[in-house]
Amino acid sequence: AVLLAKLKHFDAEIKSRNLIANFYNQKLSDKLNKPKIKKSNYSVYAQYTLKLANRDIIKDKLKKLGIPTMIYYPSSLHKQKVFNKYFFNNSEFKITNKLVKQVLSLPIDPYMTKANQKYIINKLNNLV
Repeated sequence: AVLLAKLKHFDAEIKSRNLIANFYNQKLSDKLNKPKIKKSNYSVYAQYTLKLANRDIIKDKLKKLGIPTMIYYPSSLHKQKVFNKYFFNNSEFKITNKLVKQVLSLPIDPYMTKANQKYIINKLNNLV
């Protein structure tokens, strides 16, 4: 019932997330490794995730500035308990192992104000 009530707002929320992501893409420093979506594709931006070599430092500094961030995937999928029985060779996942130490998601709530977006952009740009 809750999901059905939200469904009528779904398209508007996706549009809002895309507007916010586009604003981030335009205004965030080019020093940042931002998401890239091919022109033939479309994202709903459930997350807006950056790759940062110094992710943990940036995360801590943003937290002190009142900016919540999230690491949605703190561990590689092949390291999840459910996959233990498959005995994956960790060295086969070099890119994944690197990315889990670099990715950080910024707030992208579809109801974020422009002022909040500008605050996040300004503070993050000052850190890089």
